[in-house]
Amino acid sequence: MWKSNYDMHHTEGKWRNDIIENINFNLPGFKYLVNFHWRYNNDEGSYSVDDEIGDLIFGSDYGIYLVFEAKWLNLNSGIIAESYRKDDKIKVKECALKYRELARKRFNDNKVIGVSFTNDNEQKPINFVDNDDKMIIDAITNFENEQQRKLFALTASSITIGATLAFGVIKNIQKYS
Repeated sequence: MWKSNYDMHHTEGKWRNDIIENINFNLPGFKYLVNFHWRYNNDEGSYSVDDEIGDLIFGSDYGIYLVFEAKWLNLNSGIIAESYRKDDKIKVKECALKYRELARKRFNDNKVIGVSFTNDNEQKPINFVDNDDKMIIDAITNFENEQQRKLFALTASSITIGATLAFGVIKNIQKYS
């Protein structure tokens, strides 16, 4: 669904597409794009985040959701541009916090992490809403990395065993030919 809705000719659209395609590199464990440009409604009123571009929700195999607020910043130099950039960094983090809380209501769960992401390479592009979210991401990342190491070791062992068996078969064939 994302592929048919993003503007591949717009810098922000390409950038968000790269975020989606590389989510497992940036935040391992969150491999499912659950929604984008999402809306939350409840009996008490309607909360919409449809006006914001780039509000992504990812899911994991651990029952934890990730609200990902992305903001393309003006990286021009100068006092005014730097001032806007500073304000926008604060706003994007505040939006990520707000969207995390709305997603918790939407999914009837507290297992939602909020992050903000910008194109600012001077600082870390990924910022966590709070330290608890960072600790959860760190735990999932460590677990995912350990699983990858085990898979790699298992694959390497299988290749070694397979090569050894193949060599033995070839040797036996040569012996009887």
